[in-house]
Amino acid sequence: MCLDGICKHKNYFPITERELIGAILIFFGSAISNAGGIGGGGLLVPILILYLNFYAKEAIPISKLMIFTGSLTAFLMGLKNKNPFRDATAIDFNIVIILIPLVLFGTMIGVTLNKIFPPWIILICLTIILVLNTIKTLKKYLL
Repeated sequence: MCLDGICKHKNYFPITERELIGAILIFFGSAISNAGGIGGGGLLVPILILYLNFYAKEAIPISKLMIFTGSLTAFLMGLKNKNPFRDATAIDFNIVIILIPLVLFGTMIGVTLNKIFPPWIILICLTIILVLNTIKTLKKYLL
């Protein structure tokens, strides 16, 4: 919050109406994203930036924490599910062993680029990725 050119952080309480609506949007956006099997970063980051007035460099790590929390919850709930074709869990840990190192490597690159680039380049990159994913999704479901 900035007044007369002096900026300071707002206290947690009292919670404003805008923060409450933002929290509700994030909760339902995360729930829908996790139910669909996707992380939801393309939905959470714009809510944090556009509605809750976070900077891109703040919104991205916060969305990663929210995505991790949702993924961890889905993982813990999915552990009890069984594979319908064999006596094993529904999670194929062989695929996990292949994918996780690649995901972690991509995350390290993303964190490094987030520290190096100015906020306007990050926003342009996020916008391009979001537009490309939207076009890809629309082509898949409308054609």
